[in-house]
Amino acid sequence: LYHHIEHAFRQQQDQLALIVAYQPADHLSHVFSTAYNTSGSPPNSDLPCLAWTFAQVHELAFRLWAGLSGEGIRPGATLMTLVVNRAEFIVLYYMAIVMRLTFVPLDPGALGQPRKAELENSLRVLKPDLVVVADAQGMEAVRSAFGVRSPSVGLQLDGQVAQADAWTDMTTLLAEAKNTPVEETAVTEALRDVDLDRTHLILFTSGTSSGKPKGCPRSVRSMSNINNAAMSTKEYPIVRYLQVTSNFRAVFPAFTITAWRDGGAVVIASPAYDTSVVLDAIDRFKISTTGLVPAMVHAIGTHPNHSPQKVASVTGVRLGGDMITRDLLQKAASVFPAAQVSTAHGMTEGGGFFEWPFFETPLADIPYYGEISPLGLATPQASLRIWDTEHNKVARRGELGELHILARDAIERYLEGVNEDSFYEDAEGRWLRSGDLATMTKDGLFYILGRIKDVIKRAGVSITPAALESAISSFSGSQTAVVAVPSPTLGAEPFAVLEKTGGWTADEIKHHVLELFNKDYALRDAASLEQLGLTGFPLNASGKIQKLDLLKHVEGWMA
Repeated sequence: LYHHIEHAFRQQQDQLALIVAYQPADHLSHVFSTAYNTSGSPPNSDLPCLAWTFAQVHELAFRLWAGLSGEGIRPGATLMTLVVNRAEFIVLYYMAIVMRLTFVPLDPGALGQPRKAELENSLRVLKPDLVVVADAQGMEAVRSAFGVRSPSVGLQLDGQVAQADAWTDMTTLLAEAKNTPVEETAVTEALRDVDLDRTHLILFTSGTSSGKPKGCPRSVRSMSNINNAAMSTKEYPIVRYLQVTSNFRAVFPAFTITAWRDGGAVVIASPAYDTSVVLDAIDRFKISTTGLVPAMVHAIGTHPNHSPQKVASVTGVRLGGDMITRDLLQKAASVFPAAQVSTAHGMTEGGGFFEWPFFETPLADIPYYGEISPLGLATPQASLRIWDTEHNKVARRGELGELHILARDAIERYLEGVNEDSFYEDAEGRWLRSGDLATMTKDGLFYILGRIKDVIKRAGVSITPAALESAISSFSGSQTAVVAVPSPTLGAEPFAVLEKTGGWTADEIKHHVLELFNKDYALRDAASLEQLGLTGFPLNASGKIQKLDLLKHVEGWMA
């Protein structure tokens, strides 16, 4: 992975690599050498917040490694983080790349007492050599979860640690690093010996499908493929990329690498997503590129502080994380009028499978599947097929089936071998069943119509919620989610939940659906969030609507 970012770290040392709006400009300033900038005029002197160059990120990473080496950490070790989006996380990730560590970013919410069992299981399965937390409370949570065992090293970023097992703090570690020099030439030369199958990253699924997060070991090859797929945007290089997702989701490390590949800076506006802060950061730091989920597009577009002038710097917006429709692409284009808007595909199990061929195509001329946006064409390094599960064979082009991915482009297994039925082998290799209902056209365009588990079976007719959601959203002007409510006679029926009804009655919305589709798609009912007693859609850490949670509110309202 280092060769993707080597040019920036070697040839653009004085350029900004990282901006964190909420951390102070002098954060860890005592660590850096005075001669880091060869031009003599620091590029970050006009920013009233943390702003580090490539040289500074590199210097801090190597100083951290010097300290950790003194504590016995070696290349190939497993590094686990449980921290929010902050500068130290970015530096740790860069260190993991150059020192060939297995990087495991976990949700810091797992440090809370209600999720202690989840943390205990993660520590048991992963057996990390190094665990990083923010503060003393996080340290105590990890120590408690480890029990009699402990990591080789525990690192606390804020405050100081009294002598406690294997734990140390950032200040102490950096002080000790002065006595443990690192031979940089040897480190970078070792990176030439590339092991594409080495586990670079371990991510966990959200757990919405199975009820329990599954560990996904991502190889160097997989992460490199993601970056290669992003080459289709070379005409629109990233100058400043705004990270709005949590760092334990796949998109965060992927676009950190892509931004640095283009010589751009990664920008963190706040520890967690906040629409007001995001809009302010776009304006203040002249963001060029970002990636958003549908809920974020709606929130930004309806925020009172939004204006075309505030977002005029944005030239690229990638949409993903949920179903992307014609209406959403058009809405994103209106929210960011100067931006190239595209659909991006990503999953915890892998990425880099599709490339977007429509950067120069007007949104109205993109070939939609009903209202659903294409994902694009298969990338040269991806092996994909649509599988007819009913007849157990590859589907014909234009037919619906499950998207299957050859595992050299994705994971080959989940940690501990769970859900082994998600994989199978044939003469071509080991395949991953994605769980996505998809189709491929005669022109090679791929579309995902939703999760197979989310398909609503009404009287034997398969209904994809995304089609109804897009139609109702266009009609009402409001974000919509469709869930399946049980029916004693029909099996299940679609129920529409709207952010706001926009003045339309439930009967009018139901009639509109009948006019667009037919009686097989008839809604059981429709209601607004306010009617359900909600102020917003329940979202997970990635910004996806939690439909199981939403269904509970719907069932309560119907009772």
